[in-house]
Amino acid sequence: MVPYERSVYRGPMPDHVPWRCLAERAGALDDAGSVDDVARVSLRALAAVDGVPRVAIAVASAAGRRLDFVPSESLGPGPLAWCEIDALADVPLAKAALTGRPVVLQDLDELQASYPHLRKRQEALGTRALAAVPLEVGYERLGALLVAADRPGAFAPVLDDALLRFAEHTARALHRVLHARTEQVPDALDATGDGAASTVLPTGAVAPRAGRRFLRRQAEQWGLDAATVEAAELALSEVVTNAVVHARTGVRVDLRLEPDGLRVEVTDRGTDSPVRRVQVPDADDVGGRGLLIVDALTRAWGSNRSDGGTTVWFEVGPEPTGV
Repeated sequence: MVPYERSVYRGPMPDHVPWRCLAERAGALDDAGSVDDVARVSLRALAAVDGVPRVAIAVASAAGRRLDFVPSESLGPGPLAWCEIDALADVPLAKAALTGRPVVLQDLDELQASYPHLRKRQEALGTRALAAVPLEVGYERLGALLVAADRPGAFAPVLDDALLRFAEHTARALHRVLHARTEQVPDALDATGDGAASTVLPTGAVAPRAGRRFLRRQAEQWGLDAATVEAAELALSEVVTNAVVHARTGVRVDLRLEPDGLRVEVTDRGTDSPVRRVQVPDADDVGGRGLLIVDALTRAWGSNRSDGGTTVWFEVGPEPTGV
């Protein structure tokens, strides 16, 4: 975790917040089998700490362009009610997830100075100090934890080691379940001897990686050259990411071997075309940049829309144009 600047809080020190109780609760993370399980264990452990009225967890998705977010008040017997925030949103949780640096606000005055638009709501929720702690493993930033305290200076003079260790344990558990979902290559729904294969990718942040694995396996079986495979993988990753971000549905990938290369089709069930964002490319548009990369890597690409959704297709060959 990247070091952070210590707070300049000069107010009275509060009663001790018993962060060390988190150590005995962290072991349950080792049994978590899904992202929802990791979120439930983390939120319940943190919410049970005396002096903590509210906590939340955010998990990076859509290739880091979005955060899937769930607060402790959403805990219940049913499925977790995840919501979405932009990865660049002006909130402590997004900043910690983006930079890998904890955000510590020791009282409402510090919150007002840095995030004035959040003060009224946080004060109403009982927040008097706030910390956002990044979740990362190595150089992979996975999200962040948000912890509210009911007393000013609860995180002074520095974040407690027990809280930081709990965040690290949460990050390792999250890393494990996320990568377990893509350890196996998706099965081909249809693979024929004439050079065609298709599959449906898992939903969410793991879809681009799963798509690349599927394409690589099929391309190796077909004997495609390394340059073509690399261009196809990169282009597929961008198209799948765009579909996940904008269509927010399951994604089907169809591969077809052609005499001079490979044709790839990515179909989502959304009603909004993901390529609409790059009809007039914008250098500041994340989705636009992604499909501009596709344009540079492929010799041809386009899209088709139907009642069933949107298909983005592209073709790569032994000597793709562009980068």
